[in-house]
Amino acid sequence: MHLLAGPLTLYLNPSTSQNPNYQPGSLIPPMDIPLDTLGEVEMYPWDSHEADLEIFAVRPGADGRQVPVPVQLIFQGSEPGLRLKLDVAKGQANSHLKLTIFTARSTIVRVVVLFALVIIWLLAATVVVMAILVLRGRELQIGMLTFSAALLFSMIAFRNALPGAPPIGALMDYIGAFWGYTLVTLSLVAFTIVWIRRGSD
Repeated sequence: MHLLAGPLTLYLNPSTSQNPNYQPGSLIPPMDIPLDTLGEVEMYPWDSHEADLEIFAVRPGADGRQVPVPVQLIFQGSEPGLRLKLDVAKGQANSHLKLTIFTARSTIVRVVVLFALVIIWLLAATVVVMAILVLRGRELQIGMLTFSAALLFSMIAFRNALPGAPPIGALMDYIGAFWGYTLVTLSLVAFTIVWIRRGSD
């Protein structure tokens, strides 16, 4: 445990309103710093983001001026489902640090999303095959209607349960989810039309 030997003022990003002052003999507590990020979450799970952070520490000098205080940086990035990387700008004073934090989805998240898209496509293809057979004269069973309706809503819940899944409209939706919803919905409509026509015969 190290206590401050003198007063310290910590300046952070201009976008933050935090410029805390610490008195001698105190500890610097951990704090949350909001950062503006650049990136497109719509590209999930192949999205990437970056954020800039500046840290500048000073103490009052004998003549009333602010004296820079060296800053030691220890970076430990750990966030489930994300890969974090830190880039420190070179050629700067050790009392003024300019950092860029890069984030991207972890490999396991991308694999899970791809696996989920394959499952959605396979389930949708199964329902489409059943619909084609029914349209060609195969006997329609009421279970096909309930199965298709239950599958449609379960696919939406399955998609929303993916790790870090953004709102509807991400890249994965255009690759697989929207097509799966559409195929199952059209098959369900086909089942309903066949059931109505054959029921009236």
